[in-house]
Amino acid sequence: MALASMHSARLVSALGAGPAPRRPPLGASLAGARPARVGSSRRAPPRASPIAAASQQPLPETIAEALETCEAHVATAGADLYAVTPAVVAAVKTMVASKRVDGMSVGEILDASDGVWEVFSMPHMLDISRPLGVSFKPVRYVLKGGKIRSDVRFDAFDGRLKGWLDAAGTVKKSAKTPRGLLPSDAAVELAFDDFWVGADGSSPRDSPTRTKRDPTDDLAPADAFVRAAGRAGFVDAFAVFPVHFFDERRGLCVFEFPPLNSFVACARVGSADDVVF
Repeated sequence: MALASMHSARLVSALGAGPAPRRPPLGASLAGARPARVGSSRRAPPRASPIAAASQQPLPETIAEALETCEAHVATAGADLYAVTPAVVAAVKTMVASKRVDGMSVGEILDASDGVWEVFSMPHMLDISRPLGVSFKPVRYVLKGGKIRSDVRFDAFDGRLKGWLDAAGTVKKSAKTPRGLLPSDAAVELAFDDFWVGADGSSPRDSPTRTKRDPTDDLAPADAFVRAAGRAGFVDAFAVFPVHFFDERRGLCVFEFPPLNSFVACARVGSADDVVF
């Protein structure tokens, strides 16, 4: 489930030399003070991030309270990782600590995960993208029968560059153990083998490899380049994700991106019946 991390890391790197962002960064470790007014040596305090503020937020006393917080947030703010609040971050911590997966094995979790999932909390992406004025919304994963598709809409340079980053492949129970995690920590493993991009719009386009009129036709040069670049840049070591929480009935899941010790919370928002993989 790291396509957003992989795609966005490459995009953020490419945009690093772009114009200064319009908004100040959120991350406390990245945020600098605002310039002082002429004739004054005083500086305004840095703007606190919801991630940093969560350290001061009391954790929900019960898992039920944590779930209610997340459900209410998604119902009002949608699955928008930039709308996350300290209360939601604290609730996700409680969910992770519970290690509750409805008593399911990883295989059973995958069998029960078919549908469209969107991210509502992704701390590492928030801290990386916001200082550069880049946003990724929605960050969407679609699962069905062992297949996975990821669609991430991006907006950069104050809206001058927009579009979709997409990939498709397979998801399965992982036999690998991410560094620093115990073998008992259940994890899933992704293998993306198809990559494409699309123009901005309310929905992403389907894979050009799946929509060719004749399967023997070659891809357009731009599509062929993106596909080859995506395959070359896909890192297997970053594609193993421990699942720390899963609630099938409520449609809530939390998995970990181990390289940055970041917990990603998603909500199931729809069916995968009409999605082309």
